[in-house]
Amino acid sequence: MPKPSFNAAFTQESDFEKLYGGLNDLSWPKSDWTHEAHFAAALYLVRKMGLAVAKAAMPDIIRAYNQATGVVNDDKSGYHHSITMMSLDVTDKFMAQYSANTPLADILADMMGHEYGHSNWLLKFYTRDTLFSVAARRGWIPPDLG
Repeated sequence: MPKPSFNAAFTQESDFEKLYGGLNDLSWPKSDWTHEAHFAAALYLVRKMGLAVAKAAMPDIIRAYNQATGVVNDDKSGYHHSITMMSLDVTDKFMAQYSANTPLADILADMMGHEYGHSNWLLKFYTRDTLFSVAARRGWIPPDLG
């Protein structure tokens, strides 16, 4: 698989803070809610709150943001619980490789240079049918591959 390319939109701590603030006050531009931004948000939340609190907070953040930007949260679109939880889990594991003072931008750049930089990275862990099932969208379904 070729190395993914990304925009490196998050190069300073303030970029991560701006993203988090924009998600919470619903002002983050929808066009900037990219694959990279999803992982930037996950990195920020896991570092600032810890994995358990991030897992509790992220679903409501994404649902509210989706609703504010016209994305319907239903059985076919919008918030996807298994993707969110798996993303937070891999983010936490990836961050464990670094010291607590490693800049988030460095960790994000490394993540985006690995398999997580590909939008289809979850298909290494899930069959397409399982990942895109209503059950996986609504609740946690563990990976069914590997």
